Amino acid sequence: MISGTISLVIVAVIIIAKGLATQYSQDSMLIPVYYPDLRLEYVNASTLDNLIETNGIMKFKRNTGWVTLGVDPVRSGKRVRTSLRGTYKSMARTMHDIFQ
Repeated sequence: MISGTISLVIVAVIIIAKGLATQYSQDSMLIPVYYPDLRLEYVNASTLDNLIETNGIMKFKRNTGWVTLGVDPVRSGKRVRTSLRGTYKSMARTMHDIFQ
């Protein structure tokens, strides 16, 4: 019984660590953007979200190529970032459902 509990704790820690690594690695990536004055700059994902919302840029580069605002489709609204608490609560619900 105790070894099963320890295994679940280890799995939970791994899941949380992977979630946090993904969350923080997305913000550390720099994305090239062109401003309306044709100035090129590299910004993080949070700044890109704000620039898209305010139409502060002309285009930005995805891994599939350049996206021009007003021409190419872009996501609407800001991305939802999962907090550590949200990750833990989701994981706890999943584990509860599995062992019911």
